[in-house]
Amino acid sequence: RAQILRTNRLSSHTIYDYIRKNRPDIKTDDEKLQSVIMASGGSLGYAMDMADAKSSDMILQKRSKALELTSALLTNDADAVAFISSFSTSTRDEIKEALTLSLDILGDLMALKRDRGATTYFFSSADDAEELISRYSLLKLTQVYDALCIALSDLNSNASSGAVLMSILISS
Repeated sequence: RAQILRTNRLSSHTIYDYIRKNRPDIKTDDEKLQSVIMASGGSLGYAMDMADAKSSDMILQKRSKALELTSALLTNDADAVAFISSFSTSTRDEIKEALTLSLDILGDLMALKRDRGATTYFFSSADDAEELISRYSLLKLTQVYDALCIALSDLNSNASSGAVLMSILISS
């Protein structure tokens, strides 16, 4: 039988220090590196794999698009419909990834709404999320979070991507 070892996520500070001290070959600037570290979910190996310039640019684009998606869903106006419609040409996996990142964003916002010192998984700090925290109520954040959970479940059940995207707009 294999022994199960439970490990905790490493802090972003610990990962940052390790990479800067032990991997001089990683030349990514600090802002990109912080985004990569946040995207790594506390995994040092994953952070190092993603830290090269090409990967970090792609990660920043995905995170930026997920933040735009989340903002569009929270505002739920005509621009939101147009932005969501732009996802209709994305693959199922791309949509799932964007929804998962949006859930991370909303989870952070809900946690920070209750406790400014909460651990975040998308934002580097509460200051980075300040604008969104102040603009939306906990009820609105929860409604959009629930709609995304249902949409992600539907996508995993092989529902039509277009129908799932429209259901998000209707539910949020």
